[in-house]
Amino acid sequence: MSPSSPLPRRTLLAAMTSLSAAGALGCVRKPEGQERESSQRRGEYRGPLVDPAIIPGNFLWEQRVTAYHGERKGAFDAVVQKRGPELLILGLTPMKTRGFSLTQRRFEFTYKQYVPFELPFSPASVLYDVHRCFFHELLDSFPESGSRKRAFAKERLIDEFEGSRLKRRTYENVSGSGMPLTIQYGPPGYGQGVPPRTVSLTNKAYEYRLTVTTSATHTL
Repeated sequence: MSPSSPLPRRTLLAAMTSLSAAGALGCVRKPEGQERESSQRRGEYRGPLVDPAIIPGNFLWEQRVTAYHGERKGAFDAVVQKRGPELLILGLTPMKTRGFSLTQRRFEFTYKQYVPFELPFSPASVLYDVHRCFFHELLDSFPESGSRKRAFAKERLIDEFEGSRLKRRTYENVSGSGMPLTIQYGPPGYGQGVPPRTVSLTNKAYEYRLTVTTSATHTL
């Protein structure tokens, strides 16, 4: 999600509630909506993506995503799997069946929906947040400590390190407009390819906060 774009109030948690309710009612069905997108559309920057083919290793992460919007809260289980040139993100219902999937190859992805709910924003936003947290500009070696600043497209990225682990990152609009997106990594910080148990993402422009808890990691 762009750090500077507004999100209609309550829509994120409403979608998460719909996903949970659909799974609890056993409303899983064949995919209805499919969407194929690219990270670049008519030359417009839409968000950071990394080609899965250059992400080291093959792995599967089991995660719990909790979203906060004001006093409202919603949550769902998810799976992030990288195998060869493909990255797969699954949003699961409470019955552990598929709610939606995002499959990325190179810089294009396909979105499939398995339960009757509507995302309040482009499915690409989910993918961009995953890349911001775990992959974007994170394939180089980490410094022992200090900060690292990089600029690309319409965003400026500031990473803060301690003990050769990433502790915090901030995405800002290079124009200085809009609100920053911040990511905080729980102890011991993010080591390359090894997610910490908790990661918190705060998007002030969209007025939401995500906490991603990784319960298990598997090598494939």
